[in-house]
Amino acid sequence: MTLEGARRLGYWLSRWANRVLVRFDRRPGDVPDHREDLYTRTYLAYIERDIVRAFGEGAMCRVVDAGCGTGRMAVALALEGHSVTGIDCHRPSLNEARARAKRAKVAIDLIESDLLLSLRQSPSESASIVLCLEVLYTCPDYREILQEIRRILRPGGLLLASVASRFFLLTTLLRKGKLSAAERVATKHEGLLPLARAPAYYRWFTANEAESLLCDLGMDILSVEPIARFYGDGYDGMAGVLDVDALRSHAELDALHRIEGAALPRYPDLAKYIYVAARREAAAG
Repeated sequence: MTLEGARRLGYWLSRWANRVLVRFDRRPGDVPDHREDLYTRTYLAYIERDIVRAFGEGAMCRVVDAGCGTGRMAVALALEGHSVTGIDCHRPSLNEARARAKRAKVAIDLIESDLLLSLRQSPSESASIVLCLEVLYTCPDYREILQEIRRILRPGGLLLASVASRFFLLTTLLRKGKLSAAERVATKHEGLLPLARAPAYYRWFTANEAESLLCDLGMDILSVEPIARFYGDGYDGMAGVLDVDALRSHAELDALHRIEGAALPRYPDLAKYIYVAARREAAAG
């Protein structure tokens, strides 16, 4: 076996081990509501803008939320009238997504499945929009996932994705004092990092790398935006600027949301996540 083959096998084994841990993790996620709401608002501002750019005001779309988690974005888009299907492998998170949808009085379809398997079973050109937020950077098979996403998008359809920035992972590891892992992030593009319950696979990106990945699939880039330029949470490196968990009042969170959206230099590489909106080429004629 080649060195590269052994490395890829290690990534897959780490993914399998973490999937086992996730399978027996009965928690839906311990993200505080105020933090979920802030990230949802930040993403939604860009998503709504890009949907209007692609389809016009008032468009109602068939949306697949690939890696929907507890349904924060799926429910938000269903409230706007879109038809939404969410896919996730974590049953407790899907249960929370159902409860969230019930509280919001909207209907969303939820599928418990491995993401790549579910996408492969989906009909070609069956979705107008695919969301894939904060998912791809933990998947060794991210290229295959993206190929399947492109296949199920209708001509002219949108992929709205976000990935972890190199800056975020580097600053987080430095804050935790894990210098060997930080050096790996500074010099390589992927690897096993000690950020989860056990060392897990991560792929980190610059904005240019995220754009190139989608351009190589034959997709047109509509926008590239930073998510969480000025704040973080818990142990992550961005929390060294401002820990969002220290802000509890609506007024403080509203102010932070406005600052994030202000017409300042974007610098998407210097953010927690890099959001990219890309459009599948329209059919000829």
